Amino acid sequence: MSDGETPSLVEIRAITDRALRIQRFLLRRAWGVLYAALSISMFVTVFWVPIAALLRLSEFAIVPLVIVHMLPSGAAVIVILLAFRRIRDTAEIHSIVTVSKWNKVLGYKYIVSIWVAIYAIVIASIIFTGAVSSLLLLSIYVAVWGYFYYALRLSFPNRLPSEGIAALSSLGIAAVGSIVVLLFFPEIRSIIGILWGANILVWVTAAVYARALRPRDAVEESLP
Repeated sequence: MSDGETPSLVEIRAITDRALRIQRFLLRRAWGVLYAALSISMFVTVFWVPIAALLRLSEFAIVPLVIVHMLPSGAAVIVILLAFRRIRDTAEIHSIVTVSKWNKVLGYKYIVSIWVAIYAIVIASIIFTGAVSSLLLLSIYVAVWGYFYYALRLSFPNRLPSEGIAALSSLGIAAVGSIVVLLFFPEIRSIIGILWGANILVWVTAAVYARALRPRDAVEESLP
């Protein structure tokens, strides 16, 4: 297209497709940060008690248990917000073609509100019952799964990336599988550690894969 000429519909479509590929690439890398940050948070939440026992430490030897869980998850929230903030302007690219809401759902208002709500429930449980039940924590993870599914669908409306599908699937299996074990097969509850260990491994792998993507991958990827 030379200067002064009006671009054809084919040229406009080609430019738009390229812009959407670039945004998809940036979003996948940002989600990679989320997978990495939350895999660390999940590891601490799930395995802190056995690690403390292995090291012959009381769960409350250094800081209260709630703070032990809140620190990594709070750090994860900050890292996630920074990752998506860097690419928030690309939402304008997508809005040229269709309405995009991922920038709101993955913004600080939603994420911080969810984080505060989760720990408000946890703290309330400790105040009124003196402990946090495993079923409560697993129910929270089921709710978090629903939120991530919604956010991924908004981020990738045409097709979920493979690493996103893997992360969602493993989290769902770990959460629901653990609930089933606790309710119906408590004698083999040790399998819960295997489920969550495998889930965390999948999330770490998804993070590495997403962060390893390069701009060429975005250009070559076909859009449905």
